[in-house]
Amino acid sequence: MKSTLEFNLRLQEHIELARASKGSEAILYSQKYLSPWQTTELKRINQAMGLLAFKSGTACSPYKELYDPNRWLELIDQFRADNYSLCSLTSHPLLSITLQAGLSALKTPQCYQHENINVNCPICDNKTLGSLAEKLPLSHHVNSTIVCRISGKIMNEDNQPMLLPNGRVYSLGVSIM
Repeated sequence: MKSTLEFNLRLQEHIELARASKGSEAILYSQKYLSPWQTTELKRINQAMGLLAFKSGTACSPYKELYDPNRWLELIDQFRADNYSLCSLTSHPLLSITLQAGLSALKTPQCYQHENINVNCPICDNKTLGSLAEKLPLSHHVNSTIVCRISGKIMNEDNQPMLLPNGRVYSLGVSIM
């Protein structure tokens, strides 16, 4: 995986020893656990060793960031990302991915035109799923299906379309109602 999680955890342990003013323990710790990383992380190891000369309240730029308590949050995020990668999991919930796939399959350019809103289309309702689908790509439909905008029923030979003089198409079943 080429993860740097182990190095970052070892580095954080060194930082905590330096924060506690345990300089000799920090030096022994770095010799044992940080020296194997010299080929790839020499710059950060040198900064960690320089940390021993500064107190935890320092304003000096590279050392202030090393003492920052938010480093623990970065370690948590890296652990989660590495765990997801190791287990071949996605960091996004599967329900969200499935919902987005379904919405993308239904989304057409007409969904966001006010005059073409369909009452049974989940994308056409901008207050619910339509807002979730805004950034998703449009679906590609090879065969079109005409849906009545009033009844929401598919128009076919049993429910024939009817063209009004204004150019709107409705199902014949709507005019009978």
